[in-house]
Amino acid sequence: MRAARRIDYIDRAKQKLATAKEESPSLISQLWRGQILVPWYNLSEEQRFTVGVIALCTAIWVMWQAPGTKRLMMRSFAHDPLSGKRYTMLTSTFSHESATHILMNGMVFLSFAAPVAAALAAEDLTRTEQSGRGTVTSKYELGAFIVAAGLASALVSHVWSTRVILPRAVKALNERAPSLGSAAAARSAVESTAIRPSLGLSGSLYAMVVYQAMTTPETEVSVILLPFFSFPIGVGVFGMAILDVVGLFRGWKLFDHAAHLGGAAFGAIWYYYGGATWASMRGLFRKDRDVGVAMPPHNPYSRT
Repeated sequence: MRAARRIDYIDRAKQKLATAKEESPSLISQLWRGQILVPWYNLSEEQRFTVGVIALCTAIWVMWQAPGTKRLMMRSFAHDPLSGKRYTMLTSTFSHESATHILMNGMVFLSFAAPVAAALAAEDLTRTEQSGRGTVTSKYELGAFIVAAGLASALVSHVWSTRVILPRAVKALNERAPSLGSAAAARSAVESTAIRPSLGLSGSLYAMVVYQAMTTPETEVSVILLPFFSFPIGVGVFGMAILDVVGLFRGWKLFDHAAHLGGAAFGAIWYYYGGATWASMRGLFRKDRDVGVAMPPHNPYSRT
């Protein structure tokens, strides 16, 4: 009797397993479509781009956490002004080493990406009404804005480090050299005047905040730690600028104040000149495409 029950139990288990195997592909397909594909295609182009930027930053952050990659990441995804590398000015823009850094920047980016994209789209609509030419989506301009702002902020930080901080550090070390009697004292002096590599999306975020403040000054914002207290975005921008100016000249090293101010300046410049520059560049590419002739690469050594 027990043997018969055991055999019957095994047979029913086999049937359930076979049924599950047959239904699992369709179940996985339904979950894939319902939970991933449908929500993804319901997003706007700008929202998909925002998700893509967050995914890129997250992937680079995961690389930072992998064992044995610290040296590689510091060499290729953090910009050291004294390294002689240029490409790290771009890669460092989307690089975050700590979880706190990426969470804070990610929250700010998610908060401002949509309104900045809407402001860019509104400006493009105005250009379309005036010239009859415009874009279907502002994701490309938003992408250009973020990348260019990151490069501009990294450049300002680079110039400040090499033209201001480095000469000051060399002068300070020369003046303190006679009093540095031990290796430990010399090492401490070098560390106190060292130029640290920079990384993060903060420069682009500052540009976005400033652009939003100049586009819609009536916008109310709040601090992440104090969400119940709001104030005009212009007040926030002014306060951040004052803090960064003080930190820059006081030599505070917790944040890259030069990059922050460079990003803020870029946001203001884009407000006045970015839209027209973007439209003119699009016009040049459209002419090349309409003609159907690829522009030959420019040879700087050519005599013509």
